[in-house]
Amino acid sequence: LEYYRVNLTGTIRLLEAMKAHGVKNIVFSSSATVYGDPKYLPLDENHPVGGCTNPYGKSKYFIEEMIRDLCKADKDWNAVILRYFNPIGAHESGMIGEDPQGIPNNLMPYVAQVAVGRREFLSVFGNDYETIDGTGVRDYIHVVDLAKGHIAALQKLKENCGCKVYNLGTGTGYSVLQMVRAMEKASGREIKYKITARREGDVASCYANPELAERELGFWFIEPCLTLWNTHKNPKHVQGRQGGEGGKKKGGGGRGGEERGGEEWGSAPPPGGPARRPGPGGGGGGGGSCGPVPASPSLPPPRGCSSSTQS
Repeated sequence: LEYYRVNLTGTIRLLEAMKAHGVKNIVFSSSATVYGDPKYLPLDENHPVGGCTNPYGKSKYFIEEMIRDLCKADKDWNAVILRYFNPIGAHESGMIGEDPQGIPNNLMPYVAQVAVGRREFLSVFGNDYETIDGTGVRDYIHVVDLAKGHIAALQKLKENCGCKVYNLGTGTGYSVLQMVRAMEKASGREIKYKITARREGDVASCYANPELAERELGFWFIEPCLTLWNTHKNPKHVQGRQGGEGGKKKGGGGRGGEERGGEEWGSAPPPGGPARRPGPGGGGGGGGSCGPVPASPSLPPPRGCSSSTQS
C-alpha cells in the first residue's frame, strides 16, 4: 500500500495542482520495472509494459498511463517519461553522494560500506544464474549522467513534444561480482562477501537499449566506483546521507535491482568483461569478453530502488 499511496496519490495531487496553475510540462521519473518480465534483451522503449512483477513497478506503470492519457486529452500537455535502470556513483568531489545511515537498499552503497569497514561483508544472493560468473547482471548508470538526462529532458519539453519515453541506462550489464571487483580496484580495499540463496523476484540479467535517449537526449558515461569511493572515504564531508529505512525492505543489496553503476572502470573493465547490447552487426557490441547475456525471466523487485527514484 505504501508504494500506491506515495506514488499514485502523490502524483494525482501533483497533476491536479499543475492543472490548477496552468503548468502543463512534466518530467516523470519512472523505472525499468514497468517492463515486467523481459521478452528480449536489451530492453528498448518498444518493449511491452504493464506485466509488472511488484507493486513498485505497477505504481510507476499506472502513473505512466495517467500521464499518457492526460497528454492525449489535452494537446497542450507535454511529458518526458524517463525509465531509470540502476543509478550509482557520487559527485566527483566525494562531498555529495548516497550514504545511508541504515541498512543500504542498493548494492553499491552496501559494497562501499564494506570497503570502508562499516560492515563486515556483502551478502550476494545467488551465484547460479546463467551469467558470466553466476551472479545477477544489471545496467548501472552514473547519477551525474542521470542528472544530465533530466536536463536534456527539460530541453525536450520546449519542443512541445507531447509524451515521450526514454530509457536511461548504459546498454551494458555488469554482474554483482564484477561490481565488487571494480570497487576493490577503486578503493584499494578487499570487499569480503558471502554467497547466499537467491531471493524471490531476482533475475539473471537486465540492461537497456539506450539508443533513443543517446540520439534524442544525449549523455556520456563517467567512472562510477571511484566517485562513490571518494564519498565514502570522506564521511565527514558527505552531504547526501539518508536517514532510516524509508519503508523499504532490508537486505544486503547483493543483487542490484534499480541501483547504481556505470560502464567505464579506469584502465580496463572488470575481469570477464561486461555484457553489452549487440552492436550494429550483432554480437557483443564492442568490448568485453562475454556477449549479451540471455534474456531473463523477470525484472527485479523494488528492494533495489533508491529513494531518489520514487515519486
